[in-house]
Amino acid sequence: MSVMSFTQAVYVGLGASSLVLLVGTILVRRGTPSVRRGEAQARNVWEMAFLAGGPGRVVDAALAGMCEDGRLAVGGPGVVTVRQATAQHAVESAVLDAVARTPGGALAAVRAEAMRSPRSRASATGWRPAD
Repeated sequence: MSVMSFTQAVYVGLGASSLVLLVGTILVRRGTPSVRRGEAQARNVWEMAFLAGGPGRVVDAALAGMCEDGRLAVGGPGVVTVRQATAQHAVESAVLDAVARTPGGALAAVRAEAMRSPRSRASATGWRPAD
């Protein structure tokens, strides 16, 4: 009869602990209720942007949408200019206000100013700030 070497004992211990962890993980995952896709849908594009990256992503989405339909233009060195001052959402209104308040219309400054606006933060959560 041979005695198990130290190396063999280590491998048996690793295998046993891996098996225990695997079984435990399976038991926990089976006991945890999963969220169905229908229950986890975002209500609008602003909520999706907020969930993907917070107020900054909401402002980015507004800037991109407004550039896409021609209401804003972004020049070469990152200067934002307003072509048509119409807002279809509170976030877009916050972007237009930020462009008006930012001297020179620097994109980074406009983005930072609009991110701090209560309207961009409230867009995804459903509450409306008092103006």
